[in-house]
Amino acid sequence: MQITHLKLCRLTIHYRAIGATVIILTLLSSVQMAQAVDGDLDPTFGTGGQVTTDINRSTDIANAVAVQADGKLVVVGQTYKNNDYSTEDFAVTRYNTDGTLDNTFGRG
Repeated sequence: MQITHLKLCRLTIHYRAIGATVIILTLLSSVQMAQAVDGDLDPTFGTGGQVTTDINRSTDIANAVAVQADGKLVVVGQTYKNNDYSTEDFAVTRYNTDGTLDNTFGRG
């Protein structure tokens, strides 16, 4: 299976009660999803609650997500060039609360 991009999802959650977005990683398909109490995608995040990011290599795999105090999401993982697993590198991205890449973080 070739994975060519990261797909990030965020669902609505009761922020006042819990204070954070809950992230559940699905590593095999490189999809990061949050499970809300009601299960609805957060429509204010990306397009319909999802964001897809191409790291510009051929295979990108997300390994972890951290939610910052300001609500921004930091995603870390691995990336491989031309599906050659001997060319492993790491990738770190940060997303604003609306799902856009944070251009103040690294090279955006």
